[in-house]
Amino acid sequence: MCSVRDMAFCLKVIVALDERKTFEGAIIRDKASVNMDKYRERERRVVIVVVVVVVVVVVIVVVVVVVVVVVVVLVVVVVVVVVVVEIVVVAVAATARAAAAALNVVQAHGRCDTPTRRVCWQLQADTVTAVLCPVNLGDLTPKCGQFISQGINVSQDFSRKRHR
Repeated sequence: MCSVRDMAFCLKVIVALDERKTFEGAIIRDKASVNMDKYRERERRVVIVVVVVVVVVVVIVVVVVVVVVVVVVLVVVVVVVVVVVEIVVVAVAATARAAAAALNVVQAHGRCDTPTRRVCWQLQADTVTAVLCPVNLGDLTPKCGQFISQGINVSQDFSRKRHR
């Protein structure tokens, strides 16, 4: 305890101790503030890393979805093209078969020969019968056979037509 005579010195010491406590308190508060700033900086870094990871994952998912959609669209396009080509091939084959069948019918009844002669002809029991084509050469039609069935001899027909 301080005596009366030392009272002024004691007061100075008490004030100094109080100031020291305040100073130490300020230091502690400063250290806590610095630690809090470090913690907040770490939090910001973690948040930035999490955001970057989420963005990268979302971009990867979007790219995968786009690639899958493009592949599906390409597969659909290829299937449609294959189906259309198959339909066209079948149609062309059917047309070719029909044309071949029509040509066989025309040949069975007779056919138009070269464009210069334009004659229907048919081999019929050792005799070749012929008549002028009733239609254009490009239009192969069984009508040609109807005229042949009338039975005009080729040699007579050509000899008569050439001498005129």
